[in-house]
Amino acid sequence: MNAELAKPSFEWLVGKGKDYRVKVKGWSDGVNWCWNVYLLITPEHQYFDKEEAFFFDLPFHGGVTYDRINTVDWPEYRYEHQRPCRYREIGSDYAHLYDAFTEESPYDGIPFKVLKDAKELLSHLQAL
Repeated sequence: MNAELAKPSFEWLVGKGKDYRVKVKGWSDGVNWCWNVYLLITPEHQYFDKEEAFFFDLPFHGGVTYDRINTVDWPEYRYEHQRPCRYREIGSDYAHLYDAFTEESPYDGIPFKVLKDAKELLSHLQAL
């Protein structure tokens, strides 16, 4: 059996703006279900160049546990407007002490608390 088939992963876009997106990811580690809320921002966003400690003041469940700058490139350049796309991905997880989401399956949708947290983050960004 293919190991990737045993570890499904689901993503939902909760909301987006001109230079940001908020998404929720539910995935399996092979035994339990895991949940994350991510903020993806482009270099044009005012938070892009902030230090990691800055993000601890944002409404992330249990604080920021993931911070990475990604670059997505085109497989082949055919047009002048094509250029690599950079974005920063900041996220939090639901694997802290007393978090009880390991049996919450993505097949049933996003758990209420996870969705509530994602919407709170989205509201914060919309208020900027």
